[in-house]
Amino acid sequence: MADRTANRDKPIRTRINVNEEQEMKHWTEALAITPKQLKSAVALVGPESNDVKRYLRDTHQ
Repeated sequence: MADRTANRDKPIRTRINVNEEQEMKHWTEALAITPKQLKSAVALVGPESNDVKRYLRDTHQ
């Protein structure tokens, strides 16, 4: 099993934690959306980044 202590400060990029400022900054910039939009999307589809991306793609076309 891999030891994650060396990567403790690196966020896991497959899940979105809306309670972490660094995560919010990364994802709002990466997805070009507001924090409010990100929190709403995560509340609707969960924290998996692929689910959030799919939701945003499907709702913004």
